Amino acid sequence: MSTTPFTEPAPQRLLSLVHRHGPLTRAEIGRRLDLARSATGVAITGLEQLGLIQCGPPAESPRRLGRPSPQVSVQPRPRVLAAQVRPRSLTIAAVGLGRAITDRTEIALPPRARTPEAVADRIAELAAPLLRRHPGLTGLGIAVPAVLDAQRGQIHTAFHLGWRDVPFSPLLAERLPGLALFPCNDGHLAALAESRHGAAQEARVAVVLCGEEIGIGGGLIQHGVPFSGSAGHALAAGHLQLGSATPADCPCGATACFETQADARALLDRAGIPFATAADPRAALAAVLADPGAAAAVHTTAARLGEGLAVLVTLLNPDLVVLTGQLAAIHAAPGAHQQVRTAMETSHVARLNPVQLINGALPDPILLGAAELALAPLLSAPRTATTATG
Repeated sequence: MSTTPFTEPAPQRLLSLVHRHGPLTRAEIGRRLDLARSATGVAITGLEQLGLIQCGPPAESPRRLGRPSPQVSVQPRPRVLAAQVRPRSLTIAAVGLGRAITDRTEIALPPRARTPEAVADRIAELAAPLLRRHPGLTGLGIAVPAVLDAQRGQIHTAFHLGWRDVPFSPLLAERLPGLALFPCNDGHLAALAESRHGAAQEARVAVVLCGEEIGIGGGLIQHGVPFSGSAGHALAAGHLQLGSATPADCPCGATACFETQADARALLDRAGIPFATAADPRAALAAVLADPGAAAAVHTTAARLGEGLAVLVTLLNPDLVVLTGQLAAIHAAPGAHQQVRTAMETSHVARLNPVQLINGALPDPILLGAAELALAPLLSAPRTATTATG
């Protein structure tokens, strides 16, 4: 490894820029980072020698005058693992800089395999071949639909998994010794990914909601910075209480929770397909959304989604709301957008300050958010992190 000295700030900024927006020309990198040509070259050379970026031929541009500038992109090889735990399934993948997902595997979690110990076993079993195939992976980001202490990896409650007071990071550490672990709430990770790589990159204040097989999570982004609250539990959006809700028991103990009215489970129930009996909830939801005869159920669910958004907009005054996962699928159904927007605009804040309402731009925002968390040490100190892993 080269010992060529270079200061950390410029390489750190450059790596983050190319990770999020690359490939970019050397000239464009210099402009965006306000670096002199020589400083840009030194930083690029240092990161190339660390094996983090690569320089390729200039992009062809018949209108460009003068000497073309080489394209700079990340080395896409896997750097970390990312896992997403859902109530009925588990996904794991190896992920590199620049959102490069490889070896993505998803498995079902039958009822007997949903205990904390069983899920930790499955994660370790799926991680083992990836760690052998990709030596040098530095960490594992884990997205969990839970209220948790991320620093300690202690899950307080994961209602849809039936977990309470689970030392999840210690369970994983027993099975994956030596691997840095980064657990986090899935909604916060969806928001992180959409703000770094997706639809919320330019927002001043963005609310990002996610909805997978069951439940609604969320995250808040303020000027590019995630807001997690005093204890890391901010925007547990699914448990907002809706005044117009049809009473429905929620595992949290309330009977008027936003998620019981507007998630995929609520839509399936309205369409006459009880969630508990659906062998594949995502396939069942896709069938309902494609069925013109289910339009009333879809529109009712969309209206309830808008009612929850009205509360969030009133409280948080965002300029952007991003929907991901199954919430995005519901929002994209014929006629659903207007139902959501009409209900959202019962908020006087939404009427005073126009709020953009869009679907997310990433196919796997939660998984990518987990990877982003695990990549943080590398992005913040590329020389140190690379040296530590050899």
